[in-house]
Amino acid sequence: MPEACTTAHAAHAAALERAPPDGDTRRAYDSRVRTFLAWLDASGLDGDPLTDAHDCDFAAATARPT
Repeated sequence: MPEACTTAHAAHAAALERAPPDGDTRRAYDSRVRTFLAWLDASGLDGDPLTDAHDCDFAAATARPT
């Protein structure tokens, strides 16, 4: 996990612990978030997609599943 994304991932992981889906679903969600954050870190996108709605929309539209 890129160090720059650790805070965002920790917040997401804490929220998942309180979520109603079962453990397998939470692990799958967590894996997808880690993959997206790693892509985001390596993407070279301008702005901050984790805090700016426009940048977030652009990042989501350009992300490709792996």
